[in-house]
Amino acid sequence: MCHYITPVPGAYVLTIRYDGVDIPGSPFKVSIQSSGDASRCTVEGAALSQGTGAFVGKPMGISISSHDAGPGQLHVRCEGPTRDCDVTVFDNRDSTYHVQILPTEVGNHLVYVEWGGSSVQGSPFLVRVGFPPDPTKVTAIGPGLENGLLKTFKGNFLVDTKGAGPGTLKVRIHGPKGAFKVEMYRDTTKDRSIGVRYNPTEIGRYIINIKWADEHIPGSPFDVTLVKSKEELDSLTELKDNVVTQQNGLH
Repeated sequence: MCHYITPVPGAYVLTIRYDGVDIPGSPFKVSIQSSGDASRCTVEGAALSQGTGAFVGKPMGISISSHDAGPGQLHVRCEGPTRDCDVTVFDNRDSTYHVQILPTEVGNHLVYVEWGGSSVQGSPFLVRVGFPPDPTKVTAIGPGLENGLLKTFKGNFLVDTKGAGPGTLKVRIHGPKGAFKVEMYRDTTKDRSIGVRYNPTEIGRYIINIKWADEHIPGSPFDVTLVKSKEELDSLTELKDNVVTQQNGLH
């Protein structure tokens, strides 16, 4: 077996002789192309850069660019705790690729990305895969979510996120004059509970949106009306009870 090294890419003529005579086919024309440079590939994806944010059963997307990497072939593999994940590569035909990875188990995953047989910078990437958030497990209770008298109203309630998985709590309140200031604080007596407080100063309707991981929790948006007199409050309560009764009858 013979080996040779070319100093630069280009067209070469390879002559092979035996006992001073060209062998059949010699001289051979050889075209040498430049090899790819994996270090010039760029890999982007929220789960890769943050090392978290991937969830079981939800496709994880990454983007790869080989614009400056030269010729080569892309290879992507995702290794889970006990088995590899399904990986689908979409060639955008412009030296960029979109890759979808589907994790099926919780735990640390390693994403290997190679260009032209060499690892790109940062590979393998560590991704922590967990269970997806479940907003249906979030509950909200308190007087701030019920109709009431303005002069005695207590605009506070408690949001319990236990069992809801990873996520961020967002509370938005719109009152008679538009958006309303909301104060949130951690309840030190309960591990996954967050207290919410607002201070309405006018009668009218208040719409309270409560979201976990950008999705409404059960009951949200809550519709709260504040009135001046007990008679008005009793009327609201009676109307609410009638609506509930009618809904139960439909079921």
